[in-house]
Amino acid sequence: MPKRSVLSLQAHVLRYILDNLLVLLGGGDTATRGAISIKSGRELTAAGFSDEFVQDAWEEWQRPGFDVNADLLVLV
Repeated sequence: MPKRSVLSLQAHVLRYILDNLLVLLGGGDTATRGAISIKSGRELTAAGFSDEFVQDAWEEWQRPGFDVNADLLVLV
């Protein structure tokens, strides 16, 4: 099967918590998924990440099917 890349918008329908974009790199069992949250405000300051982003990222990390060795959490 050829490897392919896919970009999905509004990934909440796929049950992602960081749901603005989903990037799928590769294919089959070796795919890497990047769940992307796009924010207009400051999510990172000298004090660290916002509580909302930390909560969402932690929930995404614990979501069934999340592969800690291949999947990515991204803040834009």
